[in-house]
Amino acid sequence: MTNNEVKSGWSDERRAAFSKQVHEWKPWLKSTGPRSISGKKIVGQNSYRGAQRENRRAGLRFANEIGKTQDRLDLLMSICEWTRRRIAAGLSYGDDDLQVAIDNEALPPASAWNDSEGERSWP
Repeated sequence: MTNNEVKSGWSDERRAAFSKQVHEWKPWLKSTGPRSISGKKIVGQNSYRGAQRENRRAGLRFANEIGKTQDRLDLLMSICEWTRRRIAAGLSYGDDDLQVAIDNEALPPASAWNDSEGERSWP
């Protein structure tokens, strides 16, 4: 007995004979696919894998929103720190100054606001 016979129960001779018969019948030429409406509905679901694509897209949308929220929080923290440092330095902190800083992307991210032993690198 060969390894194939043990796995499937088909001998090599039986497999070759069946292959020859199938190639004579050519059932793939007679295939029509589903004919009834209900059959078409069933076959239409062949590739459906339980909402995996929808769940993945929802997860990506959620992750994207988290990223946007993090960016907004980062900007808000930078604005707060910018205002605090401007007040501490005795400088103006009006809306116009803040808008100029935002437009010029002069506000570093909140993670960049680190005082090293009282030294302030950005007012």
